[in-house]
Amino acid sequence: MERAKKGAASADVCVRRSICMGQIIDIYRDLLDEPDIAHSICKYIANSNCGLDYDFGSTVIPKGTKLYRIRTYNPDTDYSNPEEWKPAPTKPQNRCNSKGETALYLGSTETICVLETHIAPHSKYALGEYIVNEDITVGGFIYITPKESKWKIIVGTAYNAFLIAPKRNDNNNALFEVIDSHFADDDYGNIRLKTIMGKDNLELPFRFGKLFPSENYYDFTNMLTSILKKQNPEGIRYSSCFIPMETVGIECSEHNIVLYEAGLGKVQFNRFEIKENELPATPEGIAKLLLNLSDKDADKH
Repeated sequence: MERAKKGAASADVCVRRSICMGQIIDIYRDLLDEPDIAHSICKYIANSNCGLDYDFGSTVIPKGTKLYRIRTYNPDTDYSNPEEWKPAPTKPQNRCNSKGETALYLGSTETICVLETHIAPHSKYALGEYIVNEDITVGGFIYITPKESKWKIIVGTAYNAFLIAPKRNDNNNALFEVIDSHFADDDYGNIRLKTIMGKDNLELPFRFGKLFPSENYYDFTNMLTSILKKQNPEGIRYSSCFIPMETVGIECSEHNIVLYEAGLGKVQFNRFEIKENELPATPEGIAKLLLNLSDKDADKH
């Protein structure tokens, strides 16, 4: 009888352990068991650095794809020199690379390059065209199939939105006037699961841009992309913060590619052209469109 009781007690412990394990068996659901997105990202970074393997998938930039880069026009620069189109020699910190790390940032279209470089209307710029001469495998947070864990989809959507959020700076004043007028958030606590997976989740990058302090934003994105880079050393594809449309299940023609040293040999500078900015679109105009704001609505707040 005593043995039976001990056996029953042991079985009960096993069941309770199984239930507890069942709550965290999905490593992506565990990332959501945090008070806000900042704590969730910290857990992702810490767990990844301790060897836990998260995988948000990858995609291929096929051979023959054309990519673009814009530089502000300087009459003293010889743009026909291929050396002028290599990665920035000063290796400054940017969204997907730390200071001192080689990275080449390219856009999928001329339009996205114009928006990102803040070329003034009617100003000249040099447009460089690159050709992908061998398939390039790039990572990101959104290459998740519908059959995968719903928690993984939620995490990927949230982290992608955080990665592509606009960074507040002097060039973005007009954009952030629109963002600040639309959101009243002062912390991450209001961003719930239904917000991330709701019909308005395309607003998330703008919302994160308002909430996160710009002075250390790139430190966080660098930690995120350094983890992605371990699985995809050639590069990362991500949606532009000025047209932040691409997310899990949605592809956008306007996006960015960052190539690291492992991927640089698979793209070749092809040609350049001196052009003038006649683009009618602006970052703040696109934000108003995505946030369903009219000029009148924005002026109200």
